[in-house]
Amino acid sequence: MNKQTPIAIDQYTRLDSTSSKGKTNFIYHYTLLDTKKSEVVMDTVNKYIRPNIIENVKNSPDLKTYRDNNISLDYRYYDKDGVFTMEISVTPELYNK
Repeated sequence: MNKQTPIAIDQYTRLDSTSSKGKTNFIYHYTLLDTKKSEVVMDTVNKYIRPNIIENVKNSPDLKTYRDNNISLDYRYYDKDGVFTMEISVTPELYNK
């Protein structure tokens, strides 16, 4: 997958790379292209973005292999200056509900 990155997800977000942690965590590394860490409103993230990511993990045919193998998916976001901004983790407990 890293051979295909960076990939523009939309006008605001770019997938820069992926990595793994052990055999149970797959990590996506994103950049928020026009956003600084200080501009991220975590209440908004938790209310709108996090639920959408969880629903995508639950329903995406592309992520079936991860679900079948009980892999946790971590979405790490960095701001436009490369500063770590937030992480959204989707564990088997969340996507198997």
